[in-house]
Amino acid sequence: MSEMLGGTLAEVAGPMKDFWTKLAGSDGTMWLTAFKRFLRKENPWASSKFRVIRTVTLGLHETPEAYEKALESAGFKISDWARNLLKKITCSKKEVEVNLTSATIAELGLPNGGTTKEVYSAILAQGGQLCPAEVGPALRLFYKDQTKGEWFQIAMEAISDSRGALNVFDIDHDKDGLWLDTFEDLPGDRWGFDHRFVFVVPK
Repeated sequence: MSEMLGGTLAEVAGPMKDFWTKLAGSDGTMWLTAFKRFLRKENPWASSKFRVIRTVTLGLHETPEAYEKALESAGFKISDWARNLLKKITCSKKEVEVNLTSATIAELGLPNGGTTKEVYSAILAQGGQLCPAEVGPALRLFYKDQTKGEWFQIAMEAISDSRGALNVFDIDHDKDGLWLDTFEDLPGDRWGFDHRFVFVVPK
């Protein structure tokens, strides 16, 4: 019995040393939270893998028209396709805070890129959630200091536009200013490894 126990302790010595190193590192809190979940027989990475980078409040504007007016008043640009999509969103009936993060497809575990369906599956499998469509205009209003040249796609259920094509919101800052725009997004569309999505981190 003691011989068996000694063998087990020797076997875990290496992983334990690695674990203590991780606890002492910059991501120590993340590793400790994951370990506590493991001890409770929960998924250690259910939501702790993703760092919250922004929190937006939904429901501050009650209708799509109110969002459109607020965006224009704040000096944001709205593409024609985004205006069309904006008319079809459902606004929250009450104020709700939503925690958001962003990740490239490679960071989601798809180093060679992937389809929209694969990307969304990876987000859900790792504890993330797709965004309500309202996140598009809400995040655009909030993100006033977006770096020029940056753009990213909102991970959301696609909405059919006036042509019948499926689109999602994207947020970008180009030479013409800060935009709320759209991107055609079919389940089988394939994206490069560095394509970036924004999605929800559950509370």
